[in-house]
Amino acid sequence: FLNLMEKCLLVLAYLIYNFAHPKKIGWLMSLVDDHHRGSFTANKEIVSLIAGMLFTYSMGTLIDHFAVQGRIRTAFVLSAVVIFVLMVLHTLSMIFTIEPESAEVPKKNLRKSITDVLTCRPLLRIIVVFLLYQTAAGLASPFFGTYQINELDFDLQFISLLSIGSALVRIFVSRKWGKYADKTSFLNLMEKCLLVLAAALLSAALAVPSNGKLMFTLYYLFNGIAMGGLNSALINLVFDYAPSAQRADALAICQALSGVAGFLVTLGASFIVDAIQQNGNVLLGISVYAQQALSAAALMFVLLTLLYVRRISKRSA
Repeated sequence: FLNLMEKCLLVLAYLIYNFAHPKKIGWLMSLVDDHHRGSFTANKEIVSLIAGMLFTYSMGTLIDHFAVQGRIRTAFVLSAVVIFVLMVLHTLSMIFTIEPESAEVPKKNLRKSITDVLTCRPLLRIIVVFLLYQTAAGLASPFFGTYQINELDFDLQFISLLSIGSALVRIFVSRKWGKYADKTSFLNLMEKCLLVLAAALLSAALAVPSNGKLMFTLYYLFNGIAMGGLNSALINLVFDYAPSAQRADALAICQALSGVAGFLVTLGASFIVDAIQQNGNVLLGISVYAQQALSAAALMFVLLTLLYVRRISKRSA
């Protein structure tokens, strides 16, 4: 019963967050010049990454400290307190943000908003991009945490260092990606980032206990380079293809559909993980860890996403 309650509360938390998130992003991004959205999102990400880098390392060290003492419950309680404080600070920052005057947007009901987005052909193409990308994201990365701890035998401090290294790489490349997108397009940015992400997943697919630290170092390196532009590209593609009045609705639908797809893919992948592990880490007669197989599958979807983005680029040219 408690396990079911935890899952229900987690789903509820995601529902509440995603209910407000698209409108918040649409509002904040409306304050940015369309010709400088790439540079702005890069600067925003750099600030976020620096804070996240310090936070990840500190919390990882704290949890390791209490785990060694056998006080893991204390570590979880302190983590919960930190999360609550951050939530309050985030809420206050939104409350005290001054909204500029803007032209009134005609009110539409939910059905009309959804219909307007789903009948816009350019936006449908972007929805497909979201779906393909989230399928790739949901296949492998949710299972990397247990893989690194259980099979590859990484400690949390080493994992934190990998995350910090990835964040540093993202900080270094974010401005370059942003300027590249402003000069060319966010479609071109996404193409380049997907290629790097493919290299990251290939590294993960080759990771085994004997080379795990090297392969996952490469994974975090390539993934950091790719994520330095991918998140920005996805959001800004919506802003490129949606009329101003539909941007928040379009972003909400893209994230909702791709989020459901990602959840279902991860759910299905969990059964694959269980099946391969129960079979002694053997798939079709080949000795392989479940996470390696999922990384290879995610790689295929990333390449499929890349081909589809290139098709859109040719149509837009």
